[in-house]
Amino acid sequence: MKSLRPSLLTPLLTAVLFFSVAGNVHADETLKEKAKARAHDVERGAKKGGHRVKEAITCAKSDVDCAAEKIKNRAREGHDALKDSSSELKDKAD
Repeated sequence: MKSLRPSLLTPLLTAVLFFSVAGNVHADETLKEKAKARAHDVERGAKKGGHRVKEAITCAKSDVDCAAEKIKNRAREGHDALKDSSSELKDKAD
């Protein structure tokens, strides 16, 4: 069996060591980030509840208005959820 030359062995071992350590490093959320994420969840839940109440009132009046209100509310809720999740993802990456 042919042995590796020391000049090739050092960069190879360095690369192996770097990638093994880099693979084990991950970012955990801090307590502040977890609290912020929880606050976002609570706020979205409250908004969702308020939207459902408005929808119930609107749906008692007209089906067309009801459908329009539901579409508008779902779009807002989706936007809020996407904005919050992207913020949380950024926090996890930091």
